[in-house]
This record gives sequence, C-alpha cells and structure tokens, in this order.
Amino acid sequence: NDQQWARVASADDGSFVVTWTSNQAASQDVYFRRFAADGTALTGELLATNTTSGVQKNSVIAMDSATGEFVIAWQGEGPGDGDGIFFRRFNADATPNGIDNLANLTDRGVEHDPVIAMQTGGEFVIGWDAGQHIYFQRFNSLGGSQGSEVQIDGGLSTSSGLAVASDSSGNFTFVYREEAILTGIWSRGYNADGSVRYGHF
Repeated sequence: NDQQWARVASADDGSFVVTWTSNQAASQDVYFRRFAADGTALTGELLATNTTSGVQKNSVIAMDSATGEFVIAWQGEGPGDGDGIFFRRFNADATPNGIDNLANLTDRGVEHDPVIAMQTGGEFVIGWDAGQHIYFQRFNSLGGSQGSEVQIDGGLSTSSGLAVASDSSGNFTFVYREEAILTGIWSRGYNADGSVRYGHF
C-alpha cells in the first residue's frame, strides 16, 4: 500500500525506530517498527495509535537517546478533537506507555504538520500549524502538559513549515517560514522551561 511521511529516531546504543503513514483498509494510519543497530528488525509493523476511526497521518518521532523510550505524534482524528495533534508514549521495547493524548489544548479548527523534540529527563515539546500561525506545548515525562500553549510567530504573521531541535540542556529552537511580513526563514529560541531565550531573527 501507499506509505509516506517516514521519520526516524535513534538511541545511544544504535537501535532506532521508524514511523510512517500507511493507507490500510481505505484509511490512513500511523505505524512504526523498531530495529537493532545492525538493521535487524526487532518488531513487526505496529500500529502507533489506539484510535482506529477516521484518519491519523503525518507522524513524527522523538526518542530519549539514553533510555530508548520514545514519543510519536501525528495529526488527525482522536479523543477531544476531530482534526488535531495527538501523541502517544512508548517504552524502549516498543510497548505502549499510555493511550492517545491530545497535544493542542485549544481547538483552532485544523491543526496540522506536527514537529517534536525530546528534552531532558524524558520531557518533550510538540509544535504544529493552525490557521496562519504556529504553536507549541511542552510536556513532562509522564505526558502531562507543562505551562500553557504558546504562539511562536507574531500576531500579523502568516507562518508555516515549522521545524524544531533541542540541546542537551533541554533548550529548544523553532525555525519556520514567514510568508506575509518580512518573508523568509525565521527562528525563535526557548529555554527548557518554555521562556523565550531569544526573539525572532
């Protein structure tokens, strides 16, 4: 079947997990598979979501490289939002550590194109597009939200193409495309606690 949106994350021991979207049974679903450092498959193809109705697609993944635990996020239908951003946590052996969770605390219509980065101690941050703006939410190691949802770009912006990376201290940086005012690629950095580290440039 049609597979797309493949992403990968790896642990310090070289093992890695691949996630993708696959058209199965006339729908789109998010799958993943775990591999050893030499490429040997350690699992079969596993469904990432426990939601089976509607469409789930465009998955992204982040891993705690020390423990091998990982989080998969995606866009689609799920509990609390018919077109939102969701995530699910997994143990290092690929067994689920909880159920599907809604990442966007505010419903702005259609949330799409998620990005994710692992911070320290299993904490993580998820960003996404909604309307003409881009947002993020931080989560603790148990998947609970930390702080409030944050808009990354300016109020008059029209932004898309979000990407995120974090450092060993848990600080994280977003880059994105500004399409209306001062068009180009812009960046904004945040401290591990979600406070602004530097403004747009």
